[in-house]
Amino acid sequence: MPMGSTDLAAQSPCEPSPGGRAALRPAGPGEHLWVALIVLWDLCKCFSKSAGWFFGLLFLGFTFFPMLGFGSSTYAGPAGPTA
Repeated sequence: MPMGSTDLAAQSPCEPSPGGRAALRPAGPGEHLWVALIVLWDLCKCFSKSAGWFFGLLFLGFTFFPMLGFGSSTYAGPAGPTA
């Protein structure tokens, strides 16, 4: 192998296989948005709030987050209220 080669996979024996690299790729901006929406939805479920609260937190978070934190809402656990 020439000294000036830029083929990193051939130079490093510890490099993961090409199939393994796909799992290590950075997430795109759309994926971050979906994760943020899922986390916000789960936060609403943890406090036993409806979809209206989800949209309130999404669009008017500066008002709804303090209402959630300092109001009469109680934390029901990670899965929401148990039946």
